[in-house]
Amino acid sequence: MEFLVRQFLCLSSMRRHLRAHTRAGHDALDALMREDGWHTAERYGEFLLCQYAARKPLDDWAAQHLAPSQRPPKQAELICKDLQALGMAGQITALNHLVAEMAQPQFRLPRQALPLGLAWALAGASLGNKAILSELRGVDAQTWPRAFLSDPAMGAFWLALLPQLEEANTQRDYDAVALAANHVFDHFARMVRIVRASYPARIGAFAA
Repeated sequence: MEFLVRQFLCLSSMRRHLRAHTRAGHDALDALMREDGWHTAERYGEFLLCQYAARKPLDDWAAQHLAPSQRPPKQAELICKDLQALGMAGQITALNHLVAEMAQPQFRLPRQALPLGLAWALAGASLGNKAILSELRGVDAQTWPRAFLSDPAMGAFWLALLPQLEEANTQRDYDAVALAANHVFDHFARMVRIVRASYPARIGAFAA
């Protein structure tokens, strides 16, 4: 019983540390994403483009560097399906060209970071997806594709990931996990700004 209590306290401490040391980056990203929203078909398409631009490099990096137990389910493929269903396949191609043209460096974590933080940041985002789904029920969005937002795999991954946080039980580990999570939030914000600076003028024109 004492062992279970100690393990629970360790997990709780890590989660408290992550919330405290990633809140600023998470909240800034959340505010950035909500600036344009997702409550019209055009804004929903832009939202998906932003998600694709950010998640594709993360999917690629995780496939190469993370163990299966810490590797989040791929999301870029689901986003592509939704964009194609919206008639925006051309925008995906245009976005890929634009990012390559801007010579954006491939995603990588800082050397001091623990990849567990990347997995935590991406898995936790599934909770935000559920909130967005709830918001969309209140608008005329019943025909919009939702493969990405409604994917159950990431939620299941989130639950499976929580016990792994017990393995990071030193202050150095706590800081390294938070560093990785904040790096993910910064990456998302950077890619969102790239998409919004170019859409629809650059991306839309290319697709047309």
